[in-house]
Amino acid sequence: MRRTYAEIYLDRLKHNAKLLRGIHGDHPFFCPMVKANAYGHGDIAVVKTLTSIGVNAFGVVLVEEGIRLRKAGIKEKILVFGTFDRESLDEAVEFDLTPVISDRYQVNLAGQVKRKINIHLKFNTGMNRLGFDVEDAKNIFDILQNRKNLNVEGICTHFLNGEDSGADKSITEYQMEKFQSVRNVFQTATVHYLNSSALLLNLHKKHSAGARPGISIYGIKPALHTDVKIDLRPVMQLKSSIGQLHEVFKNSSVSYSATWKASKDSLIATIPIGYADGYPRHFSNQAEMLFRGHRVKVVGIVCMDYTMVDLTPFRNEKKIEIGEEIVVFGQNNHGAYHSWELARDTKTHPYELVTRISERVPRVVIGQT
Repeated sequence: MRRTYAEIYLDRLKHNAKLLRGIHGDHPFFCPMVKANAYGHGDIAVVKTLTSIGVNAFGVVLVEEGIRLRKAGIKEKILVFGTFDRESLDEAVEFDLTPVISDRYQVNLAGQVKRKINIHLKFNTGMNRLGFDVEDAKNIFDILQNRKNLNVEGICTHFLNGEDSGADKSITEYQMEKFQSVRNVFQTATVHYLNSSALLLNLHKKHSAGARPGISIYGIKPALHTDVKIDLRPVMQLKSSIGQLHEVFKNSSVSYSATWKASKDSLIATIPIGYADGYPRHFSNQAEMLFRGHRVKVVGIVCMDYTMVDLTPFRNEKKIEIGEEIVVFGQNNHGAYHSWELARDTKTHPYELVTRISERVPRVVIGQT
């Protein structure tokens, strides 16, 4: 097996889901987002694990993602939050996927389906990406009264900033209040809009609603809430190993374009992970990795298949071996360097880190689904 791999800990996934459901309380709608291959963690293993503890609804964006889960034997409700055309809608109906409709074009397409289907409606409360205008809710309700094949099962919106609840009147709270007019129109529909941040901040206590946790299910706190006291456990760890070692003389360069030069005689390790694996080129000369419990600097340009790190501080310690473990992000018995720390250091976002890990990086699943 390739020595660069992502470990996926299913016991941590279960722990996070139980913790978040406990926060959410007794509201029946709890729908983890498993789009983008479950944020890079492996959608089939993630969904099967969550169904084993009673989770009965999941969110994707692409019809193809929903079909993949159905073909893997998943029977639970799958909501498709992306846009669709006639062909993809027909496939959604065929595989018993629930479309989340966000404009009149989609209403017209769904109205042409020759059988009764459940749908959810998405309304725009400030994100300005997808969704009907809130002011249009009554008109949409009236139109759907004449579409007898369409059953409005749920209504939802999407928060543009779930991380700002320190103010008396946060943007998120404003969106929830704005959505109240939609709730007044579609009184029998399930309401859902709580994201990870809203759950961590207990905003559901102000407006009861269903939850669609994303990043928190995978054990990563939203960016502005890393200090929130909650025992979320990172589900993914990305690891590699030393592929080669090079003695590099003072003033010699490393990697393309000579962007890094040794200030003294140095020991440089080549790690078999690069931007084709989802370790981005812009990490060049700024990211760190974990070696023997200590952080070591990435030096030179990140290549398609390789990244170099400076192990000079260890040259006089215990002999460094080819194949010795490097933690790209995660932890081992010696220390930790979590994905949100790497994201902070490289001015990116942990969402990007986990979702961009490519398919050529094996996922090593630890635990039982």
